[in-house]
Amino acid sequence: MFKVREEVVNVVVAGILQSYGLPNAALVSFDGVPDIYLILRGLRFILETKDQALENTLVPQIKDRVIKNLCELGVGLVYPTDVVADHLSMLTTKHVENRLLKSDLKVIAYGPHGLTARQIIPPTTIKIQQLPELLYRISESAMQDSEMTDAIEAVRKSVDSFSRNIASLGDARKISQQISEALEPK
Repeated sequence: MFKVREEVVNVVVAGILQSYGLPNAALVSFDGVPDIYLILRGLRFILETKDQALENTLVPQIKDRVIKNLCELGVGLVYPTDVVADHLSMLTTKHVENRLLKSDLKVIAYGPHGLTARQIIPPTTIKIQQLPELLYRISESAMQDSEMTDAIEAVRKSVDSFSRNIASLGDARKISQQISEALEPK
């Protein structure tokens, strides 16, 4: 049996995401296999693809990337073995793409939760054409309401503190003039 490597699937998935307007880059991980890295709505994603035969290794890898703060969201994409394997010949990237476009894929996603990682969505079966929309939904589900409230409050406190510090410096016009003078080229 001829089988293409995981990197080929990553390249094809990256190209599909690119065609849907989601710019991404290869991120070479510790095992030397490039994962798919993208930023969506200000959140760093790492997409890890796996043959269904290796699915049991996926969750630990995704959790590890989240816990090590390599990303805010680790997403696993499990594809059927027949996407990458053929009994008669080696598959080209076009063959892999065509097979991916027709296959059901399983998606799992994890995000940070304190010093650990929590599941963002239950395992979900999709077609690859649905992946961009699902990534947006995952980004919306990533932060729990309490985490969002805490983040908003932290930003509010920082802005208030900055405003008080600026106000204590004296006349606002004088301060803005000094800032302008400092920023203008000489």
